Amino acid sequence: MTGVSSAPETLTQAIQRRAHLRSEDEAKHALQGVLQALAHVLPSDEADVICGCVPDDLVWCMRCGPGTPDPLIDSEVFLGWVMSSLDATAGQDQTLGGEVSLAALAADEVRGRARVVLDEIISRAGPLVNVTEWCARLEATR
Repeated sequence: MTGVSSAPETLTQAIQRRAHLRSEDEAKHALQGVLQALAHVLPSDEADVICGCVPDDLVWCMRCGPGTPDPLIDSEVFLGWVMSSLDATAGQDQTLGGEVSLAALAADEVRGRARVVLDEIISRAGPLVNVTEWCARLEATR
């Protein structure tokens, strides 16, 4: 035996690998941000299913929402919520006027991370109608 572990990949390990993140802590932070956003857009039955496939210490993220979907949250608000929870930029923006280039890059990075997290949740929880819908909404914002 060469010492290679045959343990299944955890949710945070899969997110780290697929999103090319530096650490499992960074992946856990990305998962936390997406879960907190999902808590406000999913019905409680789908939130319950997701609770069964996330690490125990992150179940609270799915319980912080209202329990019923907020119809005013669209894909941009969803991504903004996720973006506010992530350190997606390497430095402060020094742009003077015009389009904020670092903000655009950060939005693309956050969209990619959110998509990876949602894909991994679906792979573990099954095809949840509303989570699949949010994946499609994120794709439409590109």
